[in-house]
Amino acid sequence: MNVYEHHNLEAKALPIILKEGVAARSAQMFHPSNWHENVEIIFVLSGEGEISNNGIAYPLGEGDIAVVNSNCLHSIYSANSRVKYRYLIIDRTFCIENGCDTDSISFSPIVKDDRLFAVCDELYSAYTGGEGAPQRVLNIRRLLLDVLYILCSEHGTHRGRVENSDKRASYIRAAIEYIKASYQGDISLSDVARFVGINESYLSREFHKYTGETFISYLNYIRCKEAKKLLLDQSLSITAVAELTGFRDNSYFSKTFKRYVGTLPGKYREKEGELL
Repeated sequence: MNVYEHHNLEAKALPIILKEGVAARSAQMFHPSNWHENVEIIFVLSGEGEISNNGIAYPLGEGDIAVVNSNCLHSIYSANSRVKYRYLIIDRTFCIENGCDTDSISFSPIVKDDRLFAVCDELYSAYTGGEGAPQRVLNIRRLLLDVLYILCSEHGTHRGRVENSDKRASYIRAAIEYIKASYQGDISLSDVARFVGINESYLSREFHKYTGETFISYLNYIRCKEAKKLLLDQSLSITAVAELTGFRDNSYFSKTFKRYVGTLPGKYREKEGELL
């Protein structure tokens, strides 16, 4: 199984992913955590919300910058409004090549830095609006180095390679990977605990702390996420989709799917089919 979630960069010469996103209040209020080996910087453009960073919730507001260290479980969400943000993911190889080993630096989780915000605005403009410009790649890499310099000099602290919080987070990452690989079968919390190699009650407590969800809730989220893909295949009956995603009871599948997606499986298939 993969330990990390991987990113597809636009090109090797452009070692970043830079996009805008929106975290909106959801009917099911489920916000799955993710992680990766690359540092991620989130710039809040408008709205208010929270980011969960390795099990700790931090409030976010317009002008805030959240920094997610490598391999940290994180999710961003809003309970009452929409949060518009811009996120920058920096390839770790680029960081190391330029003297910044992100595995040995701990960045402040929330920062206020007008200079950093301004540099990233310029970077976003160069990245999204400068295609065809002869110096586009050089300009982007120059600005990216400015971002790393500000982060390291103003908001970074050298740390040991392994911290206790990192070890706890690694258990949860392993548990999530096991769920993603085994959701089609009849898996239980005890199965996951045995795989990870820790006590069941400890896993239950830490899983909720880091993801904000129980094991069952997260498992059902993964199953419904996969069911959405399978429902696009008209050759599969809804019963078959339920079985292929680990649901053994059609009624429970329908009820759970509506909770996480907001509509029944048949209605979802009908609506999405019209868009194809």
